[in-house]
Amino acid sequence: MGDYFSLMNWSYKKRLKPQDIRSKEFKKKLFGIGYDPEEVEAFLIEVANAYQELLEELEELQRIVPEN
Repeated sequence: MGDYFSLMNWSYKKRLKPQDIRSKEFKKKLFGIGYDPEEVEAFLIEVANAYQELLEELEELQRIVPEN
């Protein structure tokens, strides 16, 4: 199980972070065609918060389960 947690540890620390999601900006299309920026922002915040909770849960599980 230690190998799995080591892989997960590398994966989320080297890649996407909740702050990356929160700070993501999208280009606006011409003539107002596209997504509602406020709706996109609200969704990104929701996704980032859920992702952060998962990362915190993973860290807690890593503390509980010894890596052998």
